[in-house]
Amino acid sequence: MTTFEDGPAAGITLFLKRSPIFLRVVQNGTSFDALDQLTDEPEYTEIIHVYILVAPPQAWTIGPGGCHPVCRYRYANPQPDDTVVRDTQSWRAWTLLPETHSLLTNKTP
Repeated sequence: MTTFEDGPAAGITLFLKRSPIFLRVVQNGTSFDALDQLTDEPEYTEIIHVYILVAPPQAWTIGPGGCHPVCRYRYANPQPDDTVVRDTQSWRAWTLLPETHSLLTNKTP
């Protein structure tokens, strides 16, 4: 069970299979989902928000589709460019940048 502290997905709960450090959360109207699987791709109609894992999962829960990590995310500030989050190769490269990892300890820019 994944929850979100702030940003557009504040108060939303999702049952995800993975809990990566950096997570793309997609919004389509009032509906939210996350690109937690390695093969997930955003739809062109979805707005993409980037979130950062607050702490590693300390528990797992049984929910729709099996076991899910129990974890919390916070909104990344600043957000990467839309061109970065829409392209999987660019997204993966962004998650490895030193300046991206500085977001792990900084709550504001």
